[in-house]
Amino acid sequence: MGTYLDADGKYDAKKSIEYNIKYLDKFVKCAEENKIKIAIENGTQNEIWGAPPHIDELIKIVDYFNNKYQKEILGICFDFGHANVGRVDIYNEIKKVGTKLKVTHIHDNYGKDDHYFPYEGDINWNLATKALKEIDYKGELTLEVRYNSKMEELKSSNTITVDLINTTYELLEKLESLMNY
Repeated sequence: MGTYLDADGKYDAKKSIEYNIKYLDKFVKCAEENKIKIAIENGTQNEIWGAPPHIDELIKIVDYFNNKYQKEILGICFDFGHANVGRVDIYNEIKKVGTKLKVTHIHDNYGKDDHYFPYEGDINWNLATKALKEIDYKGELTLEVRYNSKMEELKSSNTITVDLINTTYELLEKLESLMNY
């Protein structure tokens, strides 16, 4: 699964959608037979080669399979960090996805897929959570984070320190505001 490019490296949305539908068909059939739902994750959008499809592609792919099976079998996993790498309008992308949003990957960055904790990058979490509220999202907010350099420095001492515990606690407090949308 990925964004399709032709032999000249040019992007064609229609061909990309067709390519991904063909690729996913056997997996979706197996999921349907086993009563499993699938969520497809958005890519970074500015790193097209090998990246999962863009939101517009995902919506069309989800609609295709849900219409084919006449039930909801596919949804979208919105990866906030990937969206930020692509510098897309996160608020509008979430609104566009709407009820197709089934799961999230929550992490932050400064335009590189670094997987920082929320509020440690430049994602506008106020707008992100506003969009989640407006689509009445009730799904999970799944953290997909790595410790930043400060945390790595604290961990490298090979001892659990008060600073490490306090830093982790501070990050969890920041998350509380996100999760209480």
